[in-house]
Amino acid sequence: MTTPISSSQPNTGRSPVADLIYIQYINYFNDINTKVHALDQLSGDKRNQANVIKDRAQLVTLQQQLYPIYISQYGNSNATVDSFKTAVASIENSVLTAYNDAMSIPTPLPTVPTTPPLPTPIDTYTNNQPTPTTTPTPTPSPTPPVITPVITPTTASGRSPEASQIYNQYLTYYNDINTKITLLDQLPYNQRTQANVILDRAKIVSLQKDLYTLYTNQYNNSNATLSTFQSAYAVIQNNIALAINDATNTSSTTPVTPPVTTNPAPTPTPTATPPPTTTPTPTTPVTPVAPVTTGTAPPVNVVNSTWYLTWTSWDYPIPDGVKLVDIFVGNMRVDSSGNPVIDGFGTMSQNISLMDNFIKACHAKGIAVKMSLGGGGGSYDNCWNVLTNSNVAGFAQALANFCYLHGADGIDFDVENFTSAQDRPAQQALVGMLIKDFKNINPNFQTSLCTNAGFGPYYPWPGIVQNILNAATTTALATNKKTCALDRLYIMSYFNSLSDEQGWINGWADMMKTNYGFTPAQITVGLNSETTSYDVNAFAKWAGSKGFSTAVWPYNPAISAQSNQLTNSVLNAYKS
Repeated sequence: MTTPISSSQPNTGRSPVADLIYIQYINYFNDINTKVHALDQLSGDKRNQANVIKDRAQLVTLQQQLYPIYISQYGNSNATVDSFKTAVASIENSVLTAYNDAMSIPTPLPTVPTTPPLPTPIDTYTNNQPTPTTTPTPTPSPTPPVITPVITPTTASGRSPEASQIYNQYLTYYNDINTKITLLDQLPYNQRTQANVILDRAKIVSLQKDLYTLYTNQYNNSNATLSTFQSAYAVIQNNIALAINDATNTSSTTPVTPPVTTNPAPTPTPTATPPPTTTPTPTTPVTPVAPVTTGTAPPVNVVNSTWYLTWTSWDYPIPDGVKLVDIFVGNMRVDSSGNPVIDGFGTMSQNISLMDNFIKACHAKGIAVKMSLGGGGGSYDNCWNVLTNSNVAGFAQALANFCYLHGADGIDFDVENFTSAQDRPAQQALVGMLIKDFKNINPNFQTSLCTNAGFGPYYPWPGIVQNILNAATTTALATNKKTCALDRLYIMSYFNSLSDEQGWINGWADMMKTNYGFTPAQITVGLNSETTSYDVNAFAKWAGSKGFSTAVWPYNPAISAQSNQLTNSVLNAYKS
C-alpha cells in the first residue's frame, strides 16, 4: 500500500490555480521541444537552409520568452489559466508561424482575441446545441498537446472525398473538448480537486486523443463522409457528456447531434510533427547477450551527474566534475517485422562507433554512462507507446543487449508521456515492468526515472510515478520484503523558486522513503543551468546538506568550457 500524498493549500500571493499554470507551462515548453525536434529531423539540405536555421533559432528564443510570463502569472494572485493562455497567445502564434515557415506549410493570419474566450455552457450537450466558438489556437489541456496534422484540405487518392469538411469538423470537436476542459479548470478550488472531477477531467483528455485517432482514420478513408465522421464521433461525444455532467453534478442528457462546423476553422496549433527520422541500422537483436557480471545490485551512493547533449556529439570533451553522464536521447521502436529495436533519434544510428568511443573515454575517467530514453516533447516521449504485454520482455532484453554491446552502465527512463495517474495506467505499469525486467537481467545495471517536480494532491506526477514503481517492485514470498528495481529518481526541478523546488523535493523524498525504501542519495535534484528562478549553486549546496544527489541540465558539448565551468561550480557548491 502506498502512503497518501499529503494535502496543501495554495500559498498566499500566488495564483489560486498556480498548479494548473505550472502544468500548462510545461505543456507549452514541451510542444516547442517537439517542433524543434521536428526541424532537427529534416534532411541535411533542408535543415541547413537559411530560413530553417533562422526559424529554429526563433523557436528557441520564443521558448525562452515563455518563462518570464509563466513566473509572472504563477506569482500573481489574480492570474488564471485563461489569463496565462492569453498572455502567451502571441508567442504561440509566432511559434506556429516559424514552424510552418520552416516546414513550408501555409499559415493563415492568426486572430488573437482581445479577451479570454468564455467557456461553452453545459447545454452544449443538450438537443439545442450552440455551435462552439473556435479559438485561433486550441487550448491545450494538462497533457502534451494533441497533435493536429497539417493536411491540405483537398481531395487526394485514398482520402475521403469530403476530407476538407472532416478536417474542419475535427477542429470544431477538438476546440469544443478544450472548452469543456477549461470549464472544469475554472470550477471552485474545492470542487475541481475532488477525486471524481480529477478522474472525469482525465477521461475527457483521453477521449480527445480518441478523437484524433478517429479523425485520421476517417480523413484517409475514401469511403468516409462528413456524416460518417459525425456518426462515429457520437460515442465519444456521449462519453464526454457523461464525464462533464458527473464533474459538474449536472443531469446527463444524451446528445442527439454533435456540434457541426458552420464556418471554416482556423489552422490549430500545435501543428503536426513529422515522425522521427530513424535508420534501420544498427538494430539491437533480442537474442540474449551473455551478461558480463551478475549478482546482487550494489548500493546506490551519492553522485553528481549531468545530461549530455546530443546523440551526434560523441567526439566532444568528457564532462568535468561528474561521476555519471546520461546521454540524450534514445529511442525504442519496432521494425517492420515487429521486433524491438533500440537506437536514437536523428543521426545517432550513423554515429554508433563515436558513441562507443565516448563511453570508453568516460569509463577511463571513472565516469559511468547511461542512455537516457524518452524525454519531454511528442516524438521523444511517444516511444513508451510501443510497449505491450507481449513485447515488454523483449524490449528489456533489447535494452540489456544495447548496454552489453556498447558498454553502457544502464538506462535513464525519462517518462513524460502521461498526464495523470488515470491516463492509461496499464501503459504506465508496462514502463514499470520494463524497468523491473531490465534490472532482473543484470542487477548491476543502473536504472533511473525522471519526473517533473510538482508534488502534492494537485499535481499528476506523484500518482504516475507510483503507478510505474508499483509495477517495478517485487515482493519476496518468504520474507514479504519489497524490492524496487529503480535505483534513482531524477526530479526535474527546473522552473520555480528555490523554496518551491525544495518543498517539492522534500515531499518526493518522504514518499519514496515510505513506499520504496529510498535513501536521500537515491533522490537526484535536477538543476537547470538556464533558469533565472534560483541560484544553481545555492540549490546544489542545499542538496548536499540533505544528502541528495544532483544532475545538471544540460551539458552542451558545443560550449564545453562553459559547461565544464558549470559542472565544476555545482560540485564545489555541493561539497561546501
